[in-house]
Amino acid sequence: MKEEITKFSGGEPEEALKHVLLFRQTERKMDILKDHALLTKVKLSRESQLETITATDGDAIQTKAKLKKEIVELKLDIKNKMDEYWSLWNQLLDDSLKERWDEIVSEQTDDEKGFVAAGGICMTGKRGKTIPALKACIRQWLLQVMEPNAAERHRDYLSAQIKMPFRGYNCRAFSARVLQLNEYCKYLPCLKDKEGSPANLKHANVPFDDIKLSMIMLRAVPNSLSQAYWAKMGVGHFPTSVKEVVKELLLLEPEFCQNQQIHDIVEKNARKKTSAAKPFEKTGEGKSASNKGTSLGRIPRKSTPNGGKDSQSASSPKGATE
Repeated sequence: MKEEITKFSGGEPEEALKHVLLFRQTERKMDILKDHALLTKVKLSRESQLETITATDGDAIQTKAKLKKEIVELKLDIKNKMDEYWSLWNQLLDDSLKERWDEIVSEQTDDEKGFVAAGGICMTGKRGKTIPALKACIRQWLLQVMEPNAAERHRDYLSAQIKMPFRGYNCRAFSARVLQLNEYCKYLPCLKDKEGSPANLKHANVPFDDIKLSMIMLRAVPNSLSQAYWAKMGVGHFPTSVKEVVKELLLLEPEFCQNQQIHDIVEKNARKKTSAAKPFEKTGEGKSASNKGTSLGRIPRKSTPNGGKDSQSASSPKGATE
């Protein structure tokens, strides 16, 4: 069954990330890397068998020839799979972006002077079109719309800043968004892969585990909903599964929404009573209390000894700095 896929023609950082996700999902459906790994495993097995044959009789010579032929065929199949892997990314790109992609591929794979491998390690010689090389090309591609520390900043946002909107949003939609943002982590550029990065610097392009993600979810939802969760789960509870946390929050959400509606009604009525208890006060002939400084409703300026205005006004350059 054929599936129609819209080619990527450019856009904002999140759209670029969605294109990377589409590429990964399509590759998995086609089993390209799975088949590549299987073929490589079989090739290594055949090479190992070939090395164990030490006899020189006719049967041994015939077996060796058969194994060598099979190894040659496997190498060709492996190369074809790798070509298919690289061409898939090209097929998902709009024609207007292919020229820039080809430039990136040439920079990352054909440079005789060397390249920067994962972890920011400088290597000599050509890299060639390998699986790690394509990851490096995709990283360089994303750096057109992102900073090298995108993964670090994204993790900071998730762990300390993200908040569920108090109104107009529900736990199901919010949890789906948090899980989506967490999935983005593994595809973002990080400082560890930058040339010359410290040896003890860890990769930040790693999604949060279930325990950390559970705590993020409970911190991000409204405080009253989070408190209801802890009250229900009891003393000593420790969340270890984000799916279970979301399940419990969905059960508690209707009561939370009902309480919030009651709170909003009470607050609205309280504001009405306050407004009714303070009628509009007037002084003089139709002037409000705030306008009784002068008939024009402004506080008069301070007079100077010579009867004129102040020599400096607060809006003058000198008055603004002193």
